[in-house]
Amino acid sequence: MARMISNNHVNKELQRQETGVKTLTYDIPSVNCGQCKKTIEQKVGELTGVALVKVDVLAKQAIIKYSPPAAKLEIETLLNKIGHPPVGE
Repeated sequence: MARMISNNHVNKELQRQETGVKTLTYDIPSVNCGQCKKTIEQKVGELTGVALVKVDVLAKQAIIKYSPPAAKLEIETLLNKIGHPPVGE
């Protein structure tokens, strides 16, 4: 008989695999269009250590997963520099 694996179990396993990976969630009020999304995802994604950048234009929110050498201050500084200052975290 096949064993059922719960989503909770899968999520815990993924978290174990991502040891050392941190997640930032920011509100970014200046995100208004697809170009804003593309710019943030591209520029932040170029930082060494950034594993994932997802921007939701409708929610005006960004989720960023990173590990060293990337750092929270470096990510926030870049967001400000490209004209999309973060709120939160």
